[in-house]
Amino acid sequence: MSKNFLIKGAVWGIILGTVGGYFFNQKTGKKNQEKVKKAAGKVAKRLTTELTAVKELSKKHYDEIVGKVMSDLKEDKSISSDAWQEISQDLKSRWTTINSEVKKYIKDTKKK
Repeated sequence: MSKNFLIKGAVWGIILGTVGGYFFNQKTGKKNQEKVKKAAGKVAKRLTTELTAVKELSKKHYDEIVGKVMSDLKEDKSISSDAWQEISQDLKSRWTTINSEVKKYIKDTKKK
């Protein structure tokens, strides 16, 4: 299993949970399903690209990457800037999950 695949899986899981939770908790959740798919796809693609290009990932670097990606995506008016901000904060709060997945992958790779 490659680092790229592992990070992509972790990022997708976190993003779908974050973006999906935001939209499906809204009263208009069903109307927002298409927006959820598009937003999750955009975030996941950009974050995966940025994260897999990094050799060593620190909390500070992760927060910077998330901030950069979300700042760029705020230009997308398909969802509100408040929604993008909330998604950004939630992604940053999930550093521990991303970090543990990467460490687990590295540990498993060294065993082989």
